Amino acid sequence: MNKVFTTPELINRLNGCSKEACGYLFGVPDLEDGSIIMELSMKPKEDEDDETEEVDAANPFLPTGMDPIGVFILTESDDSLLEEIETLISRLPNDFLSVHDPVVFIRRKKDSAVEAFIDSSLLDPVPISICDDISDKILKVRVRGSLQLICSADEEDITKNFRHLLNKVTCPYGCFRLDNSDVLFLHLWKEGSSKSLQGWSVKSSDFFAKEEEDEEQCLVTNVSEYRTRNVTDLWDFVQAKEDDNDDDDDFIPVGHILKNKKKKPTVVPPGEFMNFKVLLNMSGEAYTLTTYNCSPMVREDTTVKKCFKLCLPIDAIGIMSKKTKIVDAMNILKGCVQRQIHVMGTVVLSEFRSFETVSNPEVFHFKNPQMGSTMVTIVYTKSIPCTNLGHVRKKLHEDFLLPLDRPLFRRCNRYVVDTDSPKSGPLINPHLSIKSPGLGKTYLVQGKYAYHHYMQNGFDDDGWGCAYRSLQTLISWFRLQGYTGTDIPTHAQIQKCLVEIGDKERSFIDSKQWIGSTEVGFVLDTALHVQSKFVSVSSGEEMPMKARDLAHHFETNGTPVMIGGGVLAHTILGIDWNEDTGDVKWLILDPHYTGVDWKDGKPNLSVITGKGWCGWKGPDFWVKNAFYNMCMPIRPIIW
Repeated sequence: MNKVFTTPELINRLNGCSKEACGYLFGVPDLEDGSIIMELSMKPKEDEDDETEEVDAANPFLPTGMDPIGVFILTESDDSLLEEIETLISRLPNDFLSVHDPVVFIRRKKDSAVEAFIDSSLLDPVPISICDDISDKILKVRVRGSLQLICSADEEDITKNFRHLLNKVTCPYGCFRLDNSDVLFLHLWKEGSSKSLQGWSVKSSDFFAKEEEDEEQCLVTNVSEYRTRNVTDLWDFVQAKEDDNDDDDDFIPVGHILKNKKKKPTVVPPGEFMNFKVLLNMSGEAYTLTTYNCSPMVREDTTVKKCFKLCLPIDAIGIMSKKTKIVDAMNILKGCVQRQIHVMGTVVLSEFRSFETVSNPEVFHFKNPQMGSTMVTIVYTKSIPCTNLGHVRKKLHEDFLLPLDRPLFRRCNRYVVDTDSPKSGPLINPHLSIKSPGLGKTYLVQGKYAYHHYMQNGFDDDGWGCAYRSLQTLISWFRLQGYTGTDIPTHAQIQKCLVEIGDKERSFIDSKQWIGSTEVGFVLDTALHVQSKFVSVSSGEEMPMKARDLAHHFETNGTPVMIGGGVLAHTILGIDWNEDTGDVKWLILDPHYTGVDWKDGKPNLSVITGKGWCGWKGPDFWVKNAFYNMCMPIRPIIW
């Protein structure tokens, strides 16, 4: 191993940890010139009771293919350091240790940097190479599909049916199609195999067992030399989508798949994910003793039972080296679906045991700045509210060394893949396409917000609704950061809220009366339980004097700021401030825009940012003789 690759976000979390800690490093071993460490997980407290049990090789929250390949220790003393390292390494999977040297990260003092080593007995130092972008080394795959589970409302029957579903997708009954292509990954048993009458084992350790490898076989259709070509070559087979319904077919005639299209395909460029769909093979060797219901059956059960049907929306993430051979990608695809079905079974059973109810599992992907490009996947059941899951989220924050002052794994925090992004509605973060003026240091809003402005949703508030729209933008920030699940309020709902708290008379409802920053703070407090800080200036000329206040706000809280002055309201998204010269500009989001958000299916940024509706403004932007009041929402401490 020449070096160890890792991400700046992971190093920042290790160096920023203020306490002694130890745990495991997850990544991909043995790339061309070293291993890549992508994530960490704290050593579970229960491990202290059993030092012999292996760490879970399949962390249910991390992508399939990101395996435990090392350990880390943050310590203040070298006493018994080697012994602690050996204990941690001994709990790494034996299948990994038999062929790889584990990576060891050590930080010896709080103010020292993390060092990397291999071979725990000698602690040979190796250089750490920081990768700002790992996409040149790692391929991400996404496997989607829909499976059904029908059984009685009985714990034993639920367990049995989930186990049976696992067998079905990991034996020849399950196969995978590369989206928008004629490429299929098919399960086969080798001719004469004794396994032809039983499903594949669902134990992760069996993937590494030699006898299993001797029995299984993978066929990749319409790809020549798939045993020697790299998985990235599959991008050449992904075609531009011609029919919106093409990718939704669960039934695909084999003759169609095995026959290449005569029309020359329009190859699409690589995306964030290589997308696959899990399908069910209804013929051939798919029929086995453990998947007897591949064929239609009629069964009469005369017992009286309460039954239910669940729709399991498979949406799983996996990673692999770009040098992985096409045929070997099958293990990752299988693992993605296998792991997610197992997790779904766990959460469904947990709900049933706790509440004697059953609801559909829902898959959420999360991608936050502290974890860089690493995606976390969590399955929640539909009927369990976020308030019941605080202990689960807190443990995830602790396991990944994440801050405990903000939500990162609530439903509202979900990461939306670009291909799934809506092509209508308010724009998200239009300021990202704008460069900083470069006057000094730039302080910006943290996270995502939605741009709300005049005339949206067919509602005419031109001339009086600017502060309402700015308030909607502020609330959208708290929604998109996961602090609240409340809907964006309408103008009438905002007015009703102010009437109910006694700030306005009943005649205020359905009127066209303005509101200011004080009313914005009242609504945030009432609807979201969010406190705000108010900063005022007696004239626009004094706005540069409040640059330090704004810089501190964006650096600590990071919420958008509503400012009202004269007869206008705006939203401040950031500040570029030179503390030495006093030069300053403000990043303004203007709610007075009356145009469209989307044009020809794309964000209308040429108008919104090109004509200054979202842009940097100098001191002349503020009216010199107008009084201004800023509402600065304070980020609450929750997870």
